[in-house]
Amino acid sequence: MPDSGLEPLRLALLVVHLIGLASVIAPWLLQRTQRSHPQLRIIAAGGLVQFATAVGLVIVRRASEDDITDGMVAIKLVVSGLIAAWTVVAYILQRAAVRRREVDASFRPWLDAASAAAVANGLISIVWA
Repeated sequence: MPDSGLEPLRLALLVVHLIGLASVIAPWLLQRTQRSHPQLRIIAAGGLVQFATAVGLVIVRRASEDDITDGMVAIKLVVSGLIAAWTVVAYILQRAAVRRREVDASFRPWLDAASAAAVANGLISIVWA
């Protein structure tokens, strides 16, 4: 990245982006090992934070004239958008089941897809770094 005044903002966004990633993956792994109910509010918030910071990172990198291709931007934003959407769908399905006082695992495939996409998103970032 060329030296710019936006570097501290980019680094701050990157830290928050990684926190969002961790808040999707960590509770998912925890509930897998403990067979507990996942904390979907945390996971959904992490998915939304990850998407918002992905958009912010793209804006900062474009503004600083960083070498980033449209293909890279598209892939990262699509993956981040899917994570956000799938975590929100899982949260909505879980809340609906709780309101009906039912044991319903219909949210689990959405949660698994979002978490797998979050892992893939992290790997994509490492490979492109």
